[in-house]
This record gives sequence, structure tokens and C-alpha cells, in this order.
Amino acid sequence: MTVAIGTLATSSEIKARWAYSEIPSLRFGKKYLGQGPDHLRTLALDGAPFSAVDPNDWPQLVAMAEHGRNKEFVDSIDLFGAPSYRCEGWQLDDLLDALTLPAFGRVSYPTFLTRNPGAVLKGGMPAFDEADPRVVAWSVDPTQPFVQTEPIIVVRIQGELMIIDGYLRSLLWFRKHDANQPLLAWLPMDGA
Repeated sequence: MTVAIGTLATSSEIKARWAYSEIPSLRFGKKYLGQGPDHLRTLALDGAPFSAVDPNDWPQLVAMAEHGRNKEFVDSIDLFGAPSYRCEGWQLDDLLDALTLPAFGRVSYPTFLTRNPGAVLKGGMPAFDEADPRVVAWSVDPTQPFVQTEPIIVVRIQGELMIIDGYLRSLLWFRKHDANQPLLAWLPMDGA
């Protein structure tokens, strides 16, 4: 189930959604193993939409996110975001105006697109980091339709928008770019 443009959410819900969407993830799911109640893992792994999660379980999901990622990173939703977020429909210019995380150099999105993915050593030889979303995007069949169920997460740092989560989604959307299908993004509500 796709989040509708205009949907409002608290920062706690954003963090809970983040964890919930990562539980079944091939890249991040292993970080959630052994964390939180089994029924939340079962819901996520069975593909139930986030709307099926009882709001009383959101604190458990937030705690899982703080373990699966790290507390400081997850807390950036509050520190650089706002108490409330709104789902917006981004177009190409919006994405290209965003900054990336420091892990990607805190550069503009166009620079992120043109830089090589991160490198690691494999058997003593340099290789692209298979966890880098640019590398993962290469492995996704370009003929597959782009389907987005969870918006990317964006915060505001010193007046500039920075993507916190959703790099793979943004890359796959960018590759398909259809002006009639905006990229869904959770944006902090100023003054909220």
C-alpha cells in the first residue's frame, strides 16, 4: 500500500516505518534479527502494510531501528527534522537539489550519481562495496517497474534538504523517471 501525498506522520511514526521497512530488506534485515517482538517480524516478512502495525508497537520498532542502524543516526529524524512530517511528491529537480549523507560525501545528488560507489577489500583486492545502493541498483533488472511503498526520508540541515533513508529507491526512481509518478518523500514540516 503506497503512502498518499499529503499524509502526515509524527517523527516516531517515521522512525517506526523505517525499521518496519528494513526488517524484510536483503541489505538491512539481518541487523534486525533477534530484535523486537516476533509478531512484528512476522508481519513485515509476510508483506503486511505498515497500517497493519498497532501504534502501540511503534516504540518497539523505534528501538529496533536504534539497534539496527544506530541511535544517533535514527535520532537525526528529530534533531534535523521536525515533530511532524508530510509525504510530498518529488520531481527530478527536487531530488537533484538534495544533499547526501556524510557517508556518501555530503555532496549534491548529481555528484553522488557520478561518483564511484564505495570500495572495500575482498581477498586483498579492492572491490565495489556490495552494500552501496549504487551497486545494488546495478543488480536490479531495469525492465522491472518501479513500485514505491515507503517514502524516502529527508531532513533539513542548515537550510538544505538531506536524504537520510531511501537511496536505492531514489536511484531506481531516477532510472525510470516518469514525471507522472513522483518520488514519495517524507519532509519535515517547518514550524510543526
